[in-house]
Amino acid sequence: MGSIWDKLKEAALQAGRAGTNDPRLVRAAKNLKETIDQFKQGYNERARPEEHKVICPHCRADLPPKARFCPNCGAKVDPKEPGE
Repeated sequence: MGSIWDKLKEAALQAGRAGTNDPRLVRAAKNLKETIDQFKQGYNERARPEEHKVICPHCRADLPPKARFCPNCGAKVDPKEPGE
């Protein structure tokens, strides 16, 4: 006779096998994975340090990296690498 952990493991495996036959569970698992991936991507984008952000000294708009002119106000800016 196996331990309770062996029985739980076997029950989980059986439930997993049964779940792969149910298209609703497969869809729900895919949706959950997509949601987690989107959350991770958004978190990583927001977790970047603000010091790497380049801002126009004239209008305070965000600038693309190495921009020579501000796309918002058109003012000439000095392109710099982040961290310089």
